[in-house]
Amino acid sequence: MRVLLSIFIYLFFSSTIFAQVRFLEENEDPGKGKVTEIAWLQGYWEGTGFGGECEESWSAPKSGEMVGTFRLLSEDKTTFLEFMRIIPEGDSFTLKVRHYNPDGKSWEENGEWVDFKLIEITPSAVWFDGMTIEREGDQLTYHVALGGDREIAKLVLKKRNL
Repeated sequence: MRVLLSIFIYLFFSSTIFAQVRFLEENEDPGKGKVTEIAWLQGYWEGTGFGGECEESWSAPKSGEMVGTFRLLSEDKTTFLEFMRIIPEGDSFTLKVRHYNPDGKSWEENGEWVDFKLIEITPSAVWFDGMTIEREGDQLTYHVALGGDREIAKLVLKKRNL
């Protein structure tokens, strides 16, 4: 009985950890969904992470897409910015991100975007290829795989009324 319990505990916690961020296999089709299914992202969010204060805002889904911005501040100065679009692609959608220095220079070259393809949606979470966003009440939790080694970063934001 102890062995079965140990196996259950191991499987439960390892599946919880691995479920934080998921990845599409090479040539795997993205998940199916509509941008309106993640309308719960809409609003203004604040929190701390990445060594500073974070602000994020998401528009309501209109014309099939959502638009968002992110700003990281450290010592009351902007460290970097993001412009984000969630756009339909066939019967799926993709989160597209572009990063900027405080002077407005893009990190990505030649107008490129960092793309996060959809994997799965639930009523309170969305899994993209390399990123998960979960909502619980007035809190968003992000789990993001960073860089080639896929180190997982966690960011928690609280909804604020403007």
